[in-house]
Order: sequence, then C-alpha cells, then structure tokens
Amino acid sequence: MVDDTAPDTMLDHMQALVAERADDDPGALYEWASVHDYLGKEHEAVSLYRAALDRGLSEPRRAQGMMQLANSLRNAEGRS
Repeated sequence: MVDDTAPDTMLDHMQALVAERADDDPGALYEWASVHDYLGKEHEAVSLYRAALDRGLSEPRRAQGMMQLANSLRNAEGRS
C-alpha cells in the first residue's frame, strides 16, 4: 500500500507501474498525469494529459482525461 501523505513515494510507485507499459501507452500516460494532478503538479499533468489524448486514449478515460485536462489548465493558470 502506498502512503498518500508522501508525494515522492506516490510518484516513485506510479512511475514504476508506468514503466511496465510502453512509453506511448495512452492509459499509462493518463495515469501518470492523474497522479501529478492529484499532487498539485498541474503544469506537469497538462502535457501528460495532452499526450494521452493525442495517442488515442479510449473511452471512458478519454472523456475523463478531457475534463481533467480542462481542470488542470484552469488550476495551473490560477497558480501562474
């Protein structure tokens, strides 16, 4: 189990999971974006969500990814 109070640990664990998939796997990119988003790293999440969508992220994650991208863009703009 991953301690969600330790951001670096969360990133390390998710990175290990993502590394098991192909570099251009849209699902892996989406999950990698999501953990960045969750940790308040919206700027990093934006490019990852875009990459996942560009590489053909399928439904239902596609709709979720578009909503999360929009939310991350809004939050990132507010923090600029």
